[in-house]
Amino acid sequence: MKIKPLVCLLIYSLIGMLSYPLRAQTLHFIVFADTDDPNIGSPNRKTYNYLTQDLAPVIAKQAGLALSVSGHIGANFRLANLNKILTALKPEADDVIFFYFAGHGFNNQLNEYPSLVFNTGLDIETNAMSLLNVYRKLQGLNARMTIVIGEASNKDHIARTKSGSQSDMFSPTGLANPLDKKTSILYDTQRIQKLFRATQGGLLVSSCKRGQFSYSNATGGWMNLAWRNAFQKVINDDKKKDGEPASWTTLINQVVNETKESAREAVTEQEPQFINELASMPTKRFALVLGNSAYQHVSSLESRPVNDA
Repeated sequence: MKIKPLVCLLIYSLIGMLSYPLRAQTLHFIVFADTDDPNIGSPNRKTYNYLTQDLAPVIAKQAGLALSVSGHIGANFRLANLNKILTALKPEADDVIFFYFAGHGFNNQLNEYPSLVFNTGLDIETNAMSLLNVYRKLQGLNARMTIVIGEASNKDHIARTKSGSQSDMFSPTGLANPLDKKTSILYDTQRIQKLFRATQGGLLVSSCKRGQFSYSNATGGWMNLAWRNAFQKVINDDKKKDGEPASWTTLINQVVNETKESAREAVTEQEPQFINELASMPTKRFALVLGNSAYQHVSSLESRPVNDA
C-alpha cells in the first residue's frame, strides 16, 4: 500500500516536533518601582501592583508562558539588585524578558534616553544606570524577546542647588487626569500569542523625550495609564469595536498618542520615545515554539507597605 505524500509530510513534521525539546518558555518579568519617595511613591505603587498582579499573570497565562516575577520596591529598590539580575539571569533562547522601571530619572547628556535613579536620597551619579544601557545588557542575554520600559523624567542633569535639592529632575504629580478608560476585557488568546509568542527582537520605551518630565497623578504614571488603555484595546476580543489586528506598532502608537493627549490637557509636554527592533517570527519556528506551552508562576515579589524602608 502506498502512502500518500501528504501523509508522509505529516509524519515527518510530527517527528520533527517530537525531537524539539518540549520546554515551556518563561516570561522573566522584572519590575523596579520607587515606592518610598514622598512625591511619586503612591502612584508608583499602583503602577507596581498593576504590573505584577494584573499584566504579568494575564500575559503568561494567555500566551502559555511560565511566569517568573522579580519585584523590587522599598528597601529592595537598589541598583545593586539590578546588577545581580544582569549577572545571574540566564534565559533560554525562546524566553521573554519584560523589564519595567518607575521612578526618578535624568539625562546624562550622553544619549537621548534617561538615566534611572535608584537608592533615592543618595548620590545620583553612583546610583543610576542609563535606560539604554539596561536595554543593551538585557538584550545581550539572548532571550527571544526583550522589552524594556522606563517611566522616568528625562531632563538634562542640573547641578545640585546649595540646599542639595534636585527637584528639577523629579516628576511632578497631580497635574492632570490621564485617560483611564474602564472597559470590559474579553482576552483574545490569539492576539496575546501574536504579541508575545510570534515575535522576536527587542523594544525600548522611554516615557518622555529628552528635556521633558515624566508625569504622574494619584492613579499612576501617565504613560502607564496609557499603556493599560492601549493594551486593553489591542487584546480585547471585541471585533465589532476594534477590528485591527494585534501588533506592537499599533500598541506603541496608542501609548504615545494617549500620553501626549494627557500632557496636552494639562498644558504641558510629554511624548514617549522608543526603539522598535521587534519582528515577526518565521512561521515554522513559531509553530514549534507555540507547542511548548505551560503556565507556571514563580514569584519573588517585594510586598512591603509603600513607606516601609
